[in-house]
Amino acid sequence: MKNLLTRFLKSSKLFELFMIFIGITFSMQFNNWNEERKLKQLELELISDLYVDVTEDYNDIQKNIITTEKSFLRSLKYLDSCLTTIQPVNQSDLKDKLQWDVLLCL
Repeated sequence: MKNLLTRFLKSSKLFELFMIFIGITFSMQFNNWNEERKLKQLELELISDLYVDVTEDYNDIQKNIITTEKSFLRSLKYLDSCLTTIQPVNQSDLKDKLQWDVLLCL
């Protein structure tokens, strides 16, 4: 009878140890899953922000291209008018037409 009681106590302690091990393992798995989920959510937010930034940059570049083309067209029209009327090119007028002093290093 005493032998049966000691066997029962040993097996119950092993069972308790096994249950603690299972609980800790599940806890660690859940924690890993939760951290991975948070990282994926952060990654999606960063990708979304990056997409918005790239789209805004693209739109700004398109606007700059249009503005630059208009500026060059104005300067070409001015230069053409100077050539057809045989008048000297006024650098300050040309700067105003180009809107960028750096382009012609004037």
